[in-house]
Amino acid sequence: MGRLILIMSLLLTTLGVVRADELDPFRIRFDDVAPAPRVIAIGDLHGDLRAAQKTLELAGAVDPRGNWVGRNLIVVQMGDIIDRGDSDLDLLNFLNRLESEAKEFQSLLILLNGNHEYLNLQHRFDYASQKSTAQFVHEFSWTLNYLLQLPEFRTPAPVLAAVGTSGPPWGFYANSLLDWEFDFEESPPLQSQGETIFQHYEKSNHPGLAARATAFSPQSAYFEQLARRSYFAIVGDTVFVHGGILPKALDYGLLRLQTEINKWLNPGIPLSAWLLTHHTKQAPLFLNEADSPLWSRQYGQLPADPISFAEMTADYLDACSDLQIVLERLAVKRMVVAHTIQPEREITSACSGRVWRTDIGMSHGFSEPSPEYQILTIQKDEIEVLIRRKTST
Repeated sequence: MGRLILIMSLLLTTLGVVRADELDPFRIRFDDVAPAPRVIAIGDLHGDLRAAQKTLELAGAVDPRGNWVGRNLIVVQMGDIIDRGDSDLDLLNFLNRLESEAKEFQSLLILLNGNHEYLNLQHRFDYASQKSTAQFVHEFSWTLNYLLQLPEFRTPAPVLAAVGTSGPPWGFYANSLLDWEFDFEESPPLQSQGETIFQHYEKSNHPGLAARATAFSPQSAYFEQLARRSYFAIVGDTVFVHGGILPKALDYGLLRLQTEINKWLNPGIPLSAWLLTHHTKQAPLFLNEADSPLWSRQYGQLPADPISFAEMTADYLDACSDLQIVLERLAVKRMVVAHTIQPEREITSACSGRVWRTDIGMSHGFSEPSPEYQILTIQKDEIEVLIRRKTST
């Protein structure tokens, strides 16, 4: 424990608190909510509309018909709305409607982006189910057909020079949107990951990928919804983030990363040019790193409170030290994360209640989903886990 205190004191003295103005865009104001609102965290939903409905009911946010009824609530959905499950499109529509309805009841529904939102915005559909992807065909087939009639999509790769690039060396053709449906052999490299953008496409090879790509491109309402959302938020004394904020992320700059994401998604070029060159415009490198706020599992994999003496290893102490550094620099008391499914399928805390883990694998998209719906509630310093058993009806 002395080692922990020493590390904390040295680093906090060196690094200091994050500038308040950097946090302002991510701090949720209580102006239109009660002075001490009830704050609810809902973990990964992964394309499961029923899980969203039931957890929001458990929170007192919606009625059994899916209409918002909760007053003076702040509900934070922790990201990973999409992928794995079969209801991506319906779930996006459902939550987008509730986001507007909540404000009429002096409440807020905060939808954070998780790593799977950013995967789809990168046109990486590694985890999209066939049924979910097929839902995009009906809504976006007309848009896709229109795009494919544009001259720039009917011309071989050299046309890419007109939009500021000499064209990729593998001879990628402008009609590649159609190729996504049938041929995934010529896959351009994703250098930051050491893998391909279209990895697993040749394995899944299910129809609708081009329509899904169109849905997660500019001028689509779904793209605009995800592009305007942040990857973390501060509500009162709690910071909410999908994977976890490490000291390295603070050193990199939370606002810097969000700014880089915004520039990557909105480069200010026409839609056709964006689609033709999107695979060449790498997402911000730190976004996809294992210790980024979207992908980190350091806090999610810690043993749950209370721990035994044998579990108090050097790695555990170092992780809790990192957590305390981040909390001090953000001037908050606790962190809430998702992304890492908890072994017992229960919402748990670690590091003496300084981090709470909300991913219990609720979605039907998992082979062994959680048998319960669970949410985390915070009001002032009172923290509670609410549980509802799943039923077959």
